[in-house]
Amino acid sequence: MARTHARHDAAVDAWFQRSNHPLIDTMLSVREVFLLEPRVTECIKWQSPTFVYEGNIASIDPHAKQHVTVLFHRGAEIPGTHPLLDGGAGTARYARFADRRAVAAEGAALNSVVRAWCDWKDAAMGPTRASRARSIRWPPSSGAAPWSAASRTRRGDPSGSPRRRRVPDL
Repeated sequence: MARTHARHDAAVDAWFQRSNHPLIDTMLSVREVFLLEPRVTECIKWQSPTFVYEGNIASIDPHAKQHVTVLFHRGAEIPGTHPLLDGGAGTARYARFADRRAVAAEGAALNSVVRAWCDWKDAAMGPTRASRARSIRWPPSSGAAPWSAASRTRRGDPSGSPRRRRVPDL
């Protein structure tokens, strides 16, 4: 790993550095395809690199040694037809890659599945929330955390106190 991608997570970088998997280069190629989609981030879950956007998209299974297996947690629910994905029962689907050449050959299909997931999640959020979700920056420009008193004042609650619902008398 000569160069670190700007969106690579440090914990995932460390996981790959510690890994002695025989197909580590193939795993890294799969990772790059996932991160081509700007909405996708990565983390370590279940002791595996996991790619997320509004939920868990997929994880790389480190236990398979003959090929790289990518587990799409809710693959059966992803809209569209995706011949790359295998599996017939339940909701999980799998993509398997024998080597880096297989990732290069199927990269467009893998990217299509990832985009379909992200578009599906954006559609579920609605147009206003989806466009807002892509434009949120952390930390907020005021420097105040959204749950702080300064943030509540900025939102129009001058008292800065949390809002309480009135409980009706029984």
